[in-house]
Amino acid sequence: MKNFVFKRLINDSKDNIRDVTIPPYSALGSVINPDTSGRESKMVIFLGSDFKNIPGVNVKEFAKIQNLCLDYVRRECRGYDLRYKPHPAETDEASLMDLSGFKIESKILAEIFYFKNARKIKYVFAAFSYGNIAAYDSGFNSYMFFDLFRNAIDEPTFSGFKKYFSKIPKECFINSFSQVLKENRKNINNDGTLEKNMREIFLKKDGDVWLSIADTSAIVDILTVASLAKKINPSRNINLIIADHHRWATVPIEDIKEYFDKIIIVPRAFRSMRPARIIKAVKAARMIKKLSLKPEDIIIGSGSFATNCLASYFPSNIKVFLTSRDSFSLICEGRVFSGSNFRTRPGFIFFSRVVEPLLGVERAIFLEHKQRVHNVGRFTRPINDIFDYVWVHPTVL
Repeated sequence: MKNFVFKRLINDSKDNIRDVTIPPYSALGSVINPDTSGRESKMVIFLGSDFKNIPGVNVKEFAKIQNLCLDYVRRECRGYDLRYKPHPAETDEASLMDLSGFKIESKILAEIFYFKNARKIKYVFAAFSYGNIAAYDSGFNSYMFFDLFRNAIDEPTFSGFKKYFSKIPKECFINSFSQVLKENRKNINNDGTLEKNMREIFLKKDGDVWLSIADTSAIVDILTVASLAKKINPSRNINLIIADHHRWATVPIEDIKEYFDKIIIVPRAFRSMRPARIIKAVKAARMIKKLSLKPEDIIIGSGSFATNCLASYFPSNIKVFLTSRDSFSLICEGRVFSGSNFRTRPGFIFFSRVVEPLLGVERAIFLEHKQRVHNVGRFTRPINDIFDYVWVHPTVL
């Protein structure tokens, strides 16, 4: 089976890739949750799973094991405020759970839930979830029961997730229901590098800041950047461009609009050769091209079609690409992706070779993980040639 070989795409002659630390909740915590009473954190979160949507899952066995996980939490966290937060894509999975003792929360995105309750949360649990990683990276005690689900998931899917979670510290895994719960929160060192780099570019340009995001999992990073921007210069306008993704239903605009002077929603662009989806991509590109950016404005974005359009249509503006260390490795470093785990589709190739050139935006390559663990997208040119600065922040992965 053919593997996908990607060469290293970094222009080493440029010194514009910077390591930054995103201060978790430091910019937002006191605003969203101004509780300064000093009371002990007593909230325990169990993150639900849309396990009916995971390929290769034995639904009955998964539900049985997850109920044992809930029993473990009730036992180890007796006397705490227990909350079950459903996965945004859950259907009726909770009906298979014994949730006695748990208050059921809304399907709000986990990261936003953490923000709203930052000073109340003691522990975060899940079968296995990216939300665990986000919690651990944000300084919470976070645990997953991944290995205990081996009999509920087929081998290809289990192996894919195991590789994805391989860099997570062993202290984050509960491998036996008799295991004693021990705190594992990490100390977050806020070295001020994000604010320092923001101040550097703000001295060069005094216009509006345009933030771009597609994946809701990066909303915390964008909110932190927006809050720091206002801290540095309260009179500067901060605008947000988001792609119309179904997961935004878990992040009500009302919850975040106070941090932005303007929020613009563009159609979500799918990498496809289907006419309806190409039309959506064209509409998104045209909307962004018509934006009234001034030469003094600054663009800061994560990996998305909208960020690509901003960088392509406004080349004279300062452009910053914000990404995690793990994502940076995927999109820039030399890598070989196994054909047994990843695939490309004719629509992906058509979009890259035909649609993006016709729209006048940077070409990108896209690979899809067969077990839906994670996908890979990268530009065909060095990212630090496309953007003036690349800010890379650490993650647990």
